[in-house]
Amino acid sequence: MVAAARIPTVIARTLNAAAGAAMALGLSACGERVEQTTTGQAESATVVLAGKASPAEVCLYQARQTGAFAAAGLNVSLVVPSNPAAPLEMLGNKTADLAEAEPQKLLTDRAGGAPFLSVALLTTTPISHLPEPTAKPVKRARGKKASVPLQVSPMILAATRETIGTKGSVLRRILQAAGRACAGGASTLKPGLTAAAASHPASAGAARNPRPGPPLTTPRGSHPWGWQPPTEWKSLEAQLRSTGKLTGPVSANTAFTNEFLAGQGA
Repeated sequence: MVAAARIPTVIARTLNAAAGAAMALGLSACGERVEQTTTGQAESATVVLAGKASPAEVCLYQARQTGAFAAAGLNVSLVVPSNPAAPLEMLGNKTADLAEAEPQKLLTDRAGGAPFLSVALLTTTPISHLPEPTAKPVKRARGKKASVPLQVSPMILAATRETIGTKGSVLRRILQAAGRACAGGASTLKPGLTAAAASHPASAGAARNPRPGPPLTTPRGSHPWGWQPPTEWKSLEAQLRSTGKLTGPVSANTAFTNEFLAGQGA
């Protein structure tokens, strides 16, 4: 563990800004599908995260640190690779069950034949938001350091069609446990913040551009934690096609599912 003072500034500042908007998330909902767990051996799952410190991951670390995963009968490994491309690569070669990724990357990979689907949104930044190209360096003023404005990017959790078909119960329990772990809002997330900082020691003081947007720690309106608005996926597809970054028959309508979130699915 690391002291709270050593928590990466990018994570701490983001959650402090979100604290005022945090709302409690109910542990149950009308019609919510609750996965039954047993007292037997916990089921294992691997989630590959971004290589640099990301506030988007806080609810996953919170679920691990507070025992929400264990209570759901899960043994979840949160893996932080050194290679930025590793999350989706590991998903593709079946060494991971879930991977953190940018929506834009998921759609373009699907256009290339990758069997990826998004199962949850991790940030408050809209799925349709595209970071602007890195700004040109600001001219150095006398006595001041030059700076480049940071852009923010939405982040999602992705799985393969095969994993969704064979481990749907596990995915559902992971996502719903993460939502419950963040139920108290930003002011209760110190365990997750501290664990996230300790897991990214190499990037504790490093900036990422674009960096993940503010973490999603509460429901979006009447929808559960992790909800992905279909209109935002359609808007993203339209933007990518208009700039020539997306071609072929791939459709945003089939690139995501909300079925594993609280209250969703059969």
